[in-house]
Amino acid sequence: MSKWIVYGFIAGFLMMHSDQNSFASSPSVLEQLQQEIQGILKNTRLAVVTISLKSYRAAKQSENDGFLSMFREKQNDDTYVLHHICTGIIYNKDGYVITKSRYVHDADELLVTLNDGSQIKPKLIGVDPASGIAVLRIQANLLHPVQIGTLDHVEVGSWITVVGNSLGLASSAAFGIVEELYDKQLMEISANVQPGNNGSPVFDIHGKLVGIIIAQAESRKSMIPGFWGRGLAIPIEQVDVIVQQIIDSTDVQRAWLGVQVAEDTSGTPCLIVTKVFSQSPAAKAGVRIGDQVLMFNNARIRTLNELDQQINVTKPGTMVPIIFTRDGAKLNTIITVGKRDANSVTLDMVSGVNAGTSLNAFSQDQKLSIQQEIIRLEQEIQYLKSITQ
Repeated sequence: MSKWIVYGFIAGFLMMHSDQNSFASSPSVLEQLQQEIQGILKNTRLAVVTISLKSYRAAKQSENDGFLSMFREKQNDDTYVLHHICTGIIYNKDGYVITKSRYVHDADELLVTLNDGSQIKPKLIGVDPASGIAVLRIQANLLHPVQIGTLDHVEVGSWITVVGNSLGLASSAAFGIVEELYDKQLMEISANVQPGNNGSPVFDIHGKLVGIIIAQAESRKSMIPGFWGRGLAIPIEQVDVIVQQIIDSTDVQRAWLGVQVAEDTSGTPCLIVTKVFSQSPAAKAGVRIGDQVLMFNNARIRTLNELDQQINVTKPGTMVPIIFTRDGAKLNTIITVGKRDANSVTLDMVSGVNAGTSLNAFSQDQKLSIQQEIIRLEQEIQYLKSITQ
């Protein structure tokens, strides 16, 4: 599909830059387009790295770990070595590298290859399994960190470039558009994303980082099992928050209010509190069932996603003002946001009365984790089908 997008982009570019009398200017327009694409690739590839991983597994294990896991190396009668390749991006001049966490967190050996071919053993700083982001650190001179962008000018239909190790081929480039933006929490892109692209950067037309590939999605039009063609990416705003927390404390601390809420659109859009967990931050702040939440941390709240976005960028321990109505009276209080952990109630927000009946019943972190797991399982099922047919 990305081939036709490129053709369409070129055709549109030519139409905008040609006059009605002659097409004589076409060669120069094509040269200009070519130079723009070459400029993006030249500037971005310096920040893209190849990450090679080795995992030692017992010979009795027969799990599929993706395309490159076909190249198993038998260490001895009891052990196999599984080889993986993924993509990383140099985040800053201090040598921090962002990549996908799935293979990194339990790898026995890691090796980072820079654009110039030099190889460095990295240190694993931390991982966030919920988002699929991992942070490594390398020690090297004259690094070329990526330029950080923003989603402010990225919309559905925006042109994007993905640079990564498609099928193990270093610095491969793919082009496409943003097909969906899910409340700026997740991007679906049409660029040709293949195994090896996990952790690949997504660049805008200015060559700035706007997302990180965390999963592939199968193209329904694909005739080749295991070749996916589409990708899911975490937008840069989410990546920044996650990476900074990993750098600061090696893990990601997510805020917890301890309430269940439902959207109310019968009047002024707001959220109605349907449950308050005992000893939770909300309970300690005096929030009750039936309260209608209007504002959180000085931001207007109308939907579950709006509240979720505010919670995602709030650090545990932060004192946050909240405005709500109770029996027609407008009230305000301060909530000291808690930390979500294994002992906290994870189902913080539900949509409607019957919790757990749809994906909307989960927080954004949970939805993202579920979506990743579904895609991973679909990939492995498709791969197994391809080798048994």
